[in-house]
Amino acid sequence: MDMNFCRRCGETLVSTQANEFSCKNQHTIFANSTPSTGIFFLQNDGKVVLARRAFEPRKGMLDTIGGFIEPEETAEQAIQREIKEETGLTPEQYSTPTFLCTAIGHYPYGGETYPVLTTFFWSHLQPGVRIIANDDVAEVITQDINMINLNELHDIDVRKGILELSTMLRKGLSV
Repeated sequence: MDMNFCRRCGETLVSTQANEFSCKNQHTIFANSTPSTGIFFLQNDGKVVLARRAFEPRKGMLDTIGGFIEPEETAEQAIQREIKEETGLTPEQYSTPTFLCTAIGHYPYGGETYPVLTTFFWSHLQPGVRIIANDDVAEVITQDINMINLNELHDIDVRKGILELSTMLRKGLSV
């Protein structure tokens, strides 16, 4: 990842090591992955719930329900918060989120592209639950996992998550 300017003083950054940058004021900035989380909800009919992005970057593309993990927040706390913010769902309306995989994605913002480490979960929706798009979700769609066009997914981390979920379902593992 390239970083252009120091977030502390605005001076130009110079790469000093693989993920370390410094400026003339001797501020050191680390380019670590930003943690995020996402969830794949499964419905009783076997379809997967996806969110269509309401805003840039990659407005209109398909994504998971989820987002960035806030400071002092675990991935489990973040996914519960994001589900509430983006869908209005409460924990009684879905099974306990279960870890699926992690994946690296890329998030363009402010002229730079940041590496993102996403922790993915899956969960079953309770019968009859209706999801309403809120926050930064333009709409919620449901689709057979085998019909999802990977090129419509917002980033490579989401693609990896879908492929991992598809593999688990194909093997008949407990999902």
